[in-house]
Amino acid sequence: MVAASPAPSARQDVLHLFALSAIAVAQPVFDLLGRYATFFVAHGAQPRDIAAFALAVATLPPVALALLELAAGAISARARRALHAGLVAVLLAAVVLPPLHRAIVLPPLPAFALAGAAGVLGAFAYTRLPALRAFVTVLSPVVVIFPLLFLYFSPVTALVQPERPTALAAGEVRNRAPIVFVIFDEFSLFALMDADHQIDAARFPNFAALARTATWYRNATSVADYTPTAVPAILTGALPDHSRLPTAREHPHNLFTLLGGAYDLHLFEAVTELCPPDLCPQGSAGQAAASPVGPLLADAGLIYLHMITPVALRGGLPDIQRQWTFQFTNWNFLRILSATINDRTAQFTRFVKAIEPGAQPGLFFLHILLPHYPYQYFPSGVSYEPPPPDFGHQWVFDPNHLAEDLTQPAWASDNPEGARQEQERYLLQVEYVDRLLGQLLDHLRERGLFDETLLVVTADHGVSFRPGVSERYVTEDNHVDIMAVPLFIKAPYQRTGRIDDRNVETIDIVPTVAGLLGTALPWPVDGHDLQDGALEPRSEKVIFTPVGRSNQLDLRRLAAPAAPLEFAALEHQLALFGTDAPLDGGAPSAPLRALLGQPIEAVPRSAGRAPFSVELDRPERFATVDAASGSIPAFVRGRLHAATPPAPPHTPLAIAVNGVVRAVTESLPDGQAAPAFGALVLESAWRTGANTVEVFAVVPQGDALTLAPLNAGPAPAP
Repeated sequence: MVAASPAPSARQDVLHLFALSAIAVAQPVFDLLGRYATFFVAHGAQPRDIAAFALAVATLPPVALALLELAAGAISARARRALHAGLVAVLLAAVVLPPLHRAIVLPPLPAFALAGAAGVLGAFAYTRLPALRAFVTVLSPVVVIFPLLFLYFSPVTALVQPERPTALAAGEVRNRAPIVFVIFDEFSLFALMDADHQIDAARFPNFAALARTATWYRNATSVADYTPTAVPAILTGALPDHSRLPTAREHPHNLFTLLGGAYDLHLFEAVTELCPPDLCPQGSAGQAAASPVGPLLADAGLIYLHMITPVALRGGLPDIQRQWTFQFTNWNFLRILSATINDRTAQFTRFVKAIEPGAQPGLFFLHILLPHYPYQYFPSGVSYEPPPPDFGHQWVFDPNHLAEDLTQPAWASDNPEGARQEQERYLLQVEYVDRLLGQLLDHLRERGLFDETLLVVTADHGVSFRPGVSERYVTEDNHVDIMAVPLFIKAPYQRTGRIDDRNVETIDIVPTVAGLLGTALPWPVDGHDLQDGALEPRSEKVIFTPVGRSNQLDLRRLAAPAAPLEFAALEHQLALFGTDAPLDGGAPSAPLRALLGQPIEAVPRSAGRAPFSVELDRPERFATVDAASGSIPAFVRGRLHAATPPAPPHTPLAIAVNGVVRAVTESLPDGQAAPAFGALVLESAWRTGANTVEVFAVVPQGDALTLAPLNAGPAPAP
């Protein structure tokens, strides 16, 4: 029998808390964010901010635990030792959870039970074996070692180095035209097109108006599906380099450094820092002026929760897969960051207001995360709370990407109805982008700048809505959807639009801008000046996608035919949503669509009720709608419950608001849980105050469709 060792000192126990916290908390965060240094670029973090972040991650958790333990010591030494043993068990369980989740997907209870058992056994051994405590003492230098490795021996090192680039020696700019340059994000070319491969002028009148006065490069494609590589490629004219971060230090030759000496720069960079400090001493106008250390810690805390939380419970956390470099929305208590995604309308408004005539020509640049996920805007700009990220989705594992915790390739809609709903909400958001573009064009005309301005409108990459295929990362199945992006270039005083179907890539934009300005690029580029009619056409298109353990350390090159583009995605879009008319919340089958707009009293009722009940998610939202607030509870979702047998998935459903059928959909399978359903109800259906929401099963009877009322609450007896 092993005798208990003498009670360790409180000082030694505090030292052990620091060591174990470094292993359980700090190192997993440092390891992940050290590989995804774009997290700090997107937050606008300066070297001092990153250093403060590293210090806080290494010290704040153990300091909090130590204070708790010392408070227990004020009660009694025995209470302190008991609490210390419990804290050691918790920290050891936290060490086990991330690798356990990566090795095997377990339900929450077994996952926590295994990790808890490991923690308890480890804590028991720790309290009984002096040699084990001595080993933890030997490990205590990791409290300092881990932050130093993170700061000076990881990709983050490039962000904390003091060297900074300066502006290039400005060459002669013969045509000093004002420049307005807009990069939208996650914008598929096909979203804008009609059956004739023209701009759908009914849905997107402002893009159609732009096409009438600009050159539309209809065969333009992106060279990267990941913004930290796609945007630098656009602004440098060079193909992506896997070793570079999206900063001015890593990309010293770019449009901003080229024109910084000759133009006033008004830059709104969302997730890059390509303007050097001597040109943008206060940083980009799109970056928050306040210190980002608080947001960094809040978002890192959320990342850590994802690491230790079983997969089945992560749906209750904000999405970190489809947001920008681990930036999140709707993180109520911890959420501090607000600049990058949360108020995209305000970002665009600030950009437009900044465009004014001046003594020196201005370069007005905006990269905005629109129509990028989350899809939450109606065409009017009214917003709604989107469904959670796992609604109607599954993980997609691509053998070319590492399938590890937090670095999966992307979500994909794994059923036709889920994909249709996602695409419908996306197209509505594209209509909102068209509205914003109209505001920009009107502003340029009101200020007398439109004719003389060199205007560029493009996107960093597209998005795919093919069921079962990654929405964002290119594969052999979806690469056309993600490569094809809008590209419009209006030369100064150009008044007649034209369509150019040559093989164009986004790396051609800056060489073309330089050519229109009459200036030479003082660095080698992979792109071409599209004004040069003597260029030999490219034989292929290329796009790069991140693979491996870090989006910054490895890229895979995918080649595609030069032309013509494959229009299968467009044809599928037109089959679902038509053209030349507003979206109406329709369904993939014509019979169900016939129910839209029908008063429920005018639709026959089926004989009896359906053998399952409906549970609406947060029904209290519908009782206090404020239509004037700019936000409405428009996405109606819930679950179907039954006794025996379970409620079937793919049940046709009609959703009525205030007595009128406003959406039709079907229930979706959701693993072991009850089938889920949801649909977007357009803003015109809602009124200020109380709204009545009812869900019906759609039951065919002969050639007619009937509605079967669904009980709320417990499932009815069979």
